[in-house]
Order: sequence, then C-alpha cells, then structure tokens
Amino acid sequence: MCLSALGFGYLAAVNPDAYNALAQEDHWVESLTAVLFFLAGILLLATVLAEPSLLRRCIYALGAAALVFAAGEEISWGQRIFGLATPDFLREANAQQELNVHNISTQTFVNIYNGGTLLLCIISSVAFFCRKNRLGGIPLPSILLTLSFLLVLSYRPLSEGQILSYIVGRESVALLICVYALFSSRANLLMAAAATLAVVLISQYTSHHSAVIDGRLYEVREYLLSFACLCYAGELLLGQKRLTAFPFRWLRLPGFRANADKGSASRFDENAGKSAGFGRYEPLRLSWWAVCTVIIAGGIALPVMGYLNAESRKADIAETYRAIKSGQSEGLVARSHFDIYLNENGLTYFKEPCTRSDTTAWFFLHITPADANDLPGARRHYGFDNLDFAFNRKGMISNEVCIVTVTFPEYAITSIRTGQYIGEEQIWRAEFPLPQQ
Repeated sequence: MCLSALGFGYLAAVNPDAYNALAQEDHWVESLTAVLFFLAGILLLATVLAEPSLLRRCIYALGAAALVFAAGEEISWGQRIFGLATPDFLREANAQQELNVHNISTQTFVNIYNGGTLLLCIISSVAFFCRKNRLGGIPLPSILLTLSFLLVLSYRPLSEGQILSYIVGRESVALLICVYALFSSRANLLMAAAATLAVVLISQYTSHHSAVIDGRLYEVREYLLSFACLCYAGELLLGQKRLTAFPFRWLRLPGFRANADKGSASRFDENAGKSAGFGRYEPLRLSWWAVCTVIIAGGIALPVMGYLNAESRKADIAETYRAIKSGQSEGLVARSHFDIYLNENGLTYFKEPCTRSDTTAWFFLHITPADANDLPGARRHYGFDNLDFAFNRKGMISNEVCIVTVTFPEYAITSIRTGQYIGEEQIWRAEFPLPQQ
C-alpha cells in the first residue's frame, strides 16, 4: 500500500499529466480497481465455503456481494466494453448518464466509503489495544492492514475550510499512528507507523500542491481501497481452520502457519506478545527496517522533487508573464473575469490586479475535439473533454498578479468553453472556437 501511494506520489510530483492520464476513466487505475474488488469478492465467497458458522457465512456472502457490486459499478457494468445503452429512467437520474447506481448520488457512496473505512479503523484500533482480535466472531484486520486502511483515508482531496476533511484526513490518521507508536513496545511496528505517516504526508502533498485533478485523486484512492479489501479478504480466507480440506489445500503455502487456536492468521499472538501482522509468512520475512527506511526516504525525497518541479513551473509562468506584459503574446482569445491567451499547446488565464478571492472558485474547462472518438469512453456521451481545475494547484499569485497555464490533450480541438463556478452557479463564462489546426 505504501509503495503504491509513493509511486503515485512520484507521478503527481514530477509528471501530473501522466498521473491524470493513468487515472482517468476507462484507463489502468479504474480497470485494476474493478479487478481487485472482484478478486476480493471471490476470496470472500471461498471463505463462505470454508466457514462453519451459518451467521458468519451470511455476513461473508453479503460482503462478497458488496465487493462484486463495487467492481461492476467501477466499470459501469461493462457498458463501454460491450457498448451497452443506458436505460431512459437511469439516464435521467444519473449525473453522467451511465449504467451505474453510484452516480445517481455520488456523495452518498463517498460517505459510505469514508464512514465504513473510518469505522473499521476505529474498531480495529480499539480491539488492538484491548488485545482482542474479533468482533462477533469475525476476525478484524491485522495491525498492518489497519494502517493500510488509514492510508486510504488520507489519500483524498482536501479543500481549505472543510472541517470534515480534516477529521477523516491527515490529522486523525497521524494521531492514530502516533498512538500506535507510543503504546507499542515493538520497534518494527514503530517503524511501520513512521513509514505510514511519511506516506500520509505525501498523500496530502499530492492533494494540495500538485496539478492533479480531484477526480483522478478519487480514482487512485478507490484503487488503494480495493487493494486493502483484497488483502483483508485474503486474511479472512487464510485464517479459516478448514483450509486443509479440499478445495483449499492449495492455499497451504510453504512456511504459512495457520493459528488453529485463534482461527485466524491475523490474530494477536498473546504467548509471544507479538502481532501476527509481522512474520506470518516465513518466506517473506524481509528486513522491516530496510523496507520502512526506503519508504521513509521516499517520503522525504518526494517533497524535494515536488519543490524542484514547482520552481521549474514558476519559471515557466514568469516567462509567460513577461511575454504578456511586453506584448509578445498575441494569442488573446477572450476577455472576461480573466484575460485568456491561446499558446502553442495550452491556454493561459491572466488577471492583474488580482487577489486570492478571484481564484478560490473552481475553473471549468471543456474542450470539444475535432473527432469525438478521441475522447475517453465516458466523455463521448457529452461530446467534450473535462479539464476542470483548482487554481492553487496549477497557478501562481504574485504581486497582485494571477496567472495559470493549462496544457491541452494531444488531439485536434475545435472549440473551448471555460469559466468559474461555485456549486451549480457560474460566476463567469467564455466560449470561443479555435483556429484551424
């Protein structure tokens, strides 16, 4: 989990365009998320077959159904893969006119993700300190997996002034990690907590200071959640006592020690005083000091790389500003709340004098391609590509000057529609065709 978050943090710091390309709809991140959710559901179905308790069987079956449902929703039940049409009743209610349920009320599903993950982390944390490992007979996540779910909570857009974002964001995650460290007598757990905290800070750096689009952050966050769910489903299956019976015998991996007394591979070993989160798989007993040191080093290096990249971006913006003031930039295409200039590969927004209040509202940027087939599958319903952005992640305010440049995709464009909005209300709007390309 930490290495995945570091990898995306690296892209966000040095190449946000590559990050956005990977995480857009119908691309690698979304597809992998669906696959991981589906595999997690399959593992839970296997757990149903191995579980002797009828009640727990029902609970696992519901969990498997929820995971398979999440996998189907992620890819709109294969709508773009198989060319399925959206029913009329769903087209009217769905925000993106797609064959799924979550876009009818996106915030409801986001709250379910947030609340469910946070509740699981709190219950697991309390149980860890109470030396408990089950809730109603169901095994709770191991200590490392709990840290992984905490990492999922931290990887999210964090807007200024949103108190709820801070409650389930970096402050609560950092606090719980510090509590783990203070109450732990194990050096490797302390190191794991420090490594997770380093990645949490990187996640917040990604959210605040990169040119990554909010929607892309959510796609990566869903991938991390699907990864954690797959691991948890694996823990539940490997912890079953009946794994020696057919058809589960193949899961008895070399070196794996199932805890027959506790009934779970993720349990707290009271005799040894160790969490089973470490050393359960003998062939994989790596040096936790080495692994966590690499993660922490990456956590230190990424802000440095991001800072250098930001300095380079500031130099480019300064050059653009000098070109505008000297009259060398002749691509003025619209005047509104901002002056808009068209350059070789993007659009520049310029305002002087300017204050931060001019940039707090979101900018919308919709571009119409010459060939609709150039659009991602989900965008073809609308006929334009959506490059909405927050100014503080792309632009610069200096000496009462606001300036930002947005790079275009690599396909021919016929027209542009842009402006700013708060909620459903547009503050200003400009629309113009592009010269023949």
